Amino acid sequence: MATPKDKRTPGQLRAAELKAEAARADRRRRLIAIVAGTAVAILVVAFFVALSLNNKKSPAAAVATAPFAAPASADVPTLVAAAGLTMLPNEGGTKLHLHSHLQVLNGGKNVVVPADIGIQVNVGLSPLHTHDATGIIHVESPTQMDFTLGQFFKEWNVALSPTCLGTNCADATHDLKVFVDGKAFTGDPTSIKLADHQDITVAYGDKTATVTPAHFDFAAAGL
Repeated sequence: MATPKDKRTPGQLRAAELKAEAARADRRRRLIAIVAGTAVAILVVAFFVALSLNNKKSPAAAVATAPFAAPASADVPTLVAAAGLTMLPNEGGTKLHLHSHLQVLNGGKNVVVPADIGIQVNVGLSPLHTHDATGIIHVESPTQMDFTLGQFFKEWNVALSPTCLGTNCADATHDLKVFVDGKAFTGDPTSIKLADHQDITVAYGDKTATVTPAHFDFAAAGL
């Protein structure tokens, strides 16, 4: 069967071709717009999902870094004096010799209590000092007197108060928890008197976090 002959003039045929091409171009533009709009929507959703996840992590991220390093040796005498103590030429625990263990937690992470707090190498030392990074605080004094956790933190040059550890202070989502021999201590931690074979935990972090106080094995350490 013969195909009917198109009776349109060349001008009409050309106009039809241009119209069809315009329609195809319009469909392409709409398709590109749909694809671009979908991509933008995906990016927007991804942004808000990432923002939401970041906000959920904000309490941990809010934990600041405190200055927990050991003070410079040259600063030791000044810090010992600020703690109300006097430098000794050598270890002189003739009247008082005891060992306490200090655990410090910052945002759930263990903080190393540095060696040589209260010691100016080859010069002298405070009756309150550390020899290593085990967290053992040594009290070796030629006189019988009370020594406190606050004095030790003064020598360490780390701020301590009922609400602050270093530069980290309690807020809507964070607090400072203190334990002595495994029991919660609610007073001013700087007032804690150091005692022999005593365990102290100072923990700054999320209010909802569970803190497990350390239990140091003094016997195994030969103390």
